[in-house]
Amino acid sequence: MKVFLWRGANHRLKPFPSGKLEQQLANLNTLVLDESDQLLAAGFLPSIETIIQYIPMTSPDLQTMMFTATVPPSLHEVVSSTMKPDGY
Repeated sequence: MKVFLWRGANHRLKPFPSGKLEQQLANLNTLVLDESDQLLAAGFLPSIETIIQYIPMTSPDLQTMMFTATVPPSLHEVVSSTMKPDGY
């Protein structure tokens, strides 16, 4: 299992050396977004979008888990771009 631990600061990704982020995420098979509604409320959408662009979202081995207390309209786009259509 390939796991990527990301710690953000000031609502953005910390700088990675060129190519390092892509390498870390290229073979990822589990994506977990905990407190998804709060991540968006705190302004982390640009960082989430950056991470998602490097993950092979069409991989049949990718498992996405999203935990949230509420599903506001702003979360719908994140759900549709990260979850398989039959997964929610």
